[in-house]
Amino acid sequence: MSWFSEIKKASKSSAGCGIMFAALFLVPGILAITLGEQGIIWGILFFGLAALIAALSAKGANGQKSIDAFLAEVDSIGNRDNVLAAIDALAPQSGFEAIDVRFHSNFIAYRQGITAHIWKTADVVWMLIQQNNITHKTKAYGITVAKSNSVQFEIKVHCKNQILFSLPVASEEEGQRLLRTMTSLCPSARIGYQEQKQNNAFHAPRSL
Repeated sequence: MSWFSEIKKASKSSAGCGIMFAALFLVPGILAITLGEQGIIWGILFFGLAALIAALSAKGANGQKSIDAFLAEVDSIGNRDNVLAAIDALAPQSGFEAIDVRFHSNFIAYRQGITAHIWKTADVVWMLIQQNNITHKTKAYGITVAKSNSVQFEIKVHCKNQILFSLPVASEEEGQRLLRTMTSLCPSARIGYQEQKQNNAFHAPRSL
């Protein structure tokens, strides 16, 4: 299956989940109305929730809005069929976390579920590795009983017109390796490193 076909498949699957979720409120609504009196109020409430979820699902038009946005980005790169064929001919880059990224001399493309983007390597003005310190809390009856910390890294790609992309990586080492490869593709981009603490304070970037 082609790269673009995977995006459309994920989009249809997402829409199907929305319809199924709406049905979960529709069935209790019917049952509540059959009870009469106070059940009618609950039935109307359930019907309203089902209608809202269905409307939000339909608004996405099976994710068509996201697909159209991605295709507009593809068209900005070059001939649509040629660019999509070029993406299919590329191998996914290892080292990224739960995301399909493809490197080309003229563009970088990534896909995660129904989200997909592509941009010209010539449009990249700044790239850096960002460290995120994550605190995980275990709660019981609303009370925090345990905490654990983890560190996650991602490559931030800043393009022209203030466009920003975040590419999660498996580790800092993988991020540095991938950033070196991306540097060779985007020679005009400024390269840096940035840490993010738990309080969201940032250190100044430093060169790799």
